[in-house]
Amino acid sequence: MFRSKQLHKIHIFKHSRNFSQSQQYNENQAAIRIIKHTKQNIMFTKIQRNKNV
Repeated sequence: MFRSKQLHKIHIFKHSRNFSQSQQYNENQAAIRIIKHTKQNIMFTKIQRNKNV
């Protein structure tokens, strides 16, 4: 009984760790996407400004 409880705890721990890592990964991907997007927007506005001159 005790052994299976111990294993269960380890199992849950592994899952929660994997979950937090994937959460971290998703957040990083989102941040990268936002950064790329803003860079493109900045480039676009610079081009627009140059056209206006």
